[in-house]
Amino acid sequence: MGDWLETYRGTVFRWEVDHNDHFTVAYYFARIADAGLGMLADLGLSPLDTPTTDCFVRYQRELRVGDVMHVESGVVHAEPGAIVLGHKLFDTGAATLCTTVEQRVRVPAALPPDSARRVEARRVAWDGPARERRPRPTGLAGFRDSARDTVKPAELDVSGGAALSHYIHRFSAANGHASPRSA
Repeated sequence: MGDWLETYRGTVFRWEVDHNDHFTVAYYFARIADAGLGMLADLGLSPLDTPTTDCFVRYQRELRVGDVMHVESGVVHAEPGAIVLGHKLFDTGAATLCTTVEQRVRVPAALPPDSARRVEARRVAWDGPARERRPRPTGLAGFRDSARDTVKPAELDVSGGAALSHYIHRFSAANGHASPRSA
């Protein structure tokens, strides 16, 4: 097994917190996206060819304004056409694990030999929580329209697709429309 790679280091800024001074989910996702880009660069893979297809996130501890953080990443699993990156986000000052993320990215079915070697060299023992398996919807029955909006250029990632944090912002905005109204 390989060593974990530090893929992000930064701080929680005032504009990244909610009214309770907690680091918001969208910015957790923005930092994980940053870490994912760092990991892909280390693997010799282009973000243009490796879109995120799935994430499994476990929050364990809150970050607040001024906290310093870092992310360590590695390859949890590789299969033809996909790799799963593991990310651990730490409160650096307290030396405490805050969040774990399994990020599945689509990759070319046949990786270039150099990238395949790097993927194997970056394999880590994943000790994150067991992933919950939930059934996926088979259709749109039971869903209700909850947002009609426009994706802004600032909400795109480096590949031109919607950034991970964009999905969280849109989900949060749509939630108010999907929740039952009080009487």
